[in-house]
Amino acid sequence: MTAGILPGMKTARLCLFFSYAFFVVFPSCAYGQSTAQIKGVIRGPQSLIMAGVTLNLLSAERARTTKTDENGKFEFLDLPLSTYELQVRQAGVKPVPVQEISFSEPAVRQISIVLQLSASECFPPIQAAYEARAGKTNLAGKIAAFTSSASPVENASLIATHKETRTTHVVNSNEKGQFQFDSLEPGKYTLKISHQEYSEPAGIDFWVTRENLTRLPTIHLFRKNEHSVILCQ
Repeated sequence: MTAGILPGMKTARLCLFFSYAFFVVFPSCAYGQSTAQIKGVIRGPQSLIMAGVTLNLLSAERARTTKTDENGKFEFLDLPLSTYELQVRQAGVKPVPVQEISFSEPAVRQISIVLQLSASECFPPIQAAYEARAGKTNLAGKIAAFTSSASPVENASLIATHKETRTTHVVNSNEKGQFQFDSLEPGKYTLKISHQEYSEPAGIDFWVTRENLTRLPTIHLFRKNEHSVILCQ
């Protein structure tokens, strides 16, 4: 008798559940191909269609980005067998935990993600963008003071720490507040920033890949012992 999947047999695995968002991953076989695929749908409360939601699929090799279509669907095709981190980026929703997806053999993973709407944040988490890279620089950004003029912060110390190897790299911002790191080892990092005149912000998490330039948006620092009233709208 030819080996195969018995009729009516279904495989379903609940990977992650939170009160504000959950992932359901349905693995299926992808015979006759040497690469993997991730396909899925994103919906909001009461099955609201979520079109235009940005998703990043990250690995040590490269960053892939896509958006959901008019039906809330997305897909990543022709993926080398590896381990990936799936991130969902959408304003106005509660943060979605990252999902780690590994492939040891060709397969198609079907993913369902449910979002919950949220009020706007005064200081949303800093999210990296991943661009095509030319040259050795693989992390870049800018530091500025939190003022109406957003003046650049010179000589801030930036420490990038590889989360797995704990290797650290240090640079300083220039007179324009700009900084860059060259030839960082691929992987997940945390960035710490310090300056004698400014309070230290929380660590910033991001990926460095072999093929991409990781670019952080302008990071704003608050002066020490300076009291300001901040109104959020």
